[in-house]
Amino acid sequence: MDAEDFISLENAVTISIKHICYGIEEIKKLDGSPASYHVAFSFLASGFERLMKSIICFWEFKEKGCFPNVKRYGHNLKALKQKIIEICYKMDYKDKCVACVEDLDFFEHDDLLDKIIELLSIFGQKARYYDFDKISGNKIDYSNPYEIIEEIENEVVSKNSQLRELQFAEGRHNEFIEELNNELRKLFNRFARALCRLFTLGDLGEDATRMTGRISSFLFLTDAEL
Repeated sequence: MDAEDFISLENAVTISIKHICYGIEEIKKLDGSPASYHVAFSFLASGFERLMKSIICFWEFKEKGCFPNVKRYGHNLKALKQKIIEICYKMDYKDKCVACVEDLDFFEHDDLLDKIIELLSIFGQKARYYDFDKISGNKIDYSNPYEIIEEIENEVVSKNSQLRELQFAEGRHNEFIEELNNELRKLFNRFARALCRLFTLGDLGEDATRMTGRISSFLFLTDAEL
């Protein structure tokens, strides 16, 4: 990989990490209203799209000596995540260490992650303009993002006994929202960490390992720090 190509990928990775960090920080500010998710998910959709496309570029260059046309994925994060899973199997990721096994299982089988990716995917493609489409009478050929947000919240609550206790407790609404936001931040942190560990635990080539400094915000997170 020549120096200019490396710098371009380094920039893409740096921007992706910044967007994800900004998005996770915005999650802290969610107040329970559907509209409050907009800024957070704008950052997160862009950040995770860029990060997954960067991983695909490193892999394809290592395997074929040239870069893929990642524009063909558009803003479809579901397709990008599926491509990441395919890459994991091609590099025998499960054979490398326990963390790799856990991350691949997370990519493939976590229902809440799938729902989040579905939301980010339609948000990145069209749903960020849902309200304008609705009031303008435009054809809405995608899922209602607010309904998916509600489904995500319900699933998070169903898996957390503390949240179930807080949900309808008198005078504890703010505490409920804070704990719900923390659970969402944990999931995004875990997804970011799992993707970043591919740079060092995976087999994306020597150039990818040089990104350690750029991805350190998530790469070295422990389970307790999620």
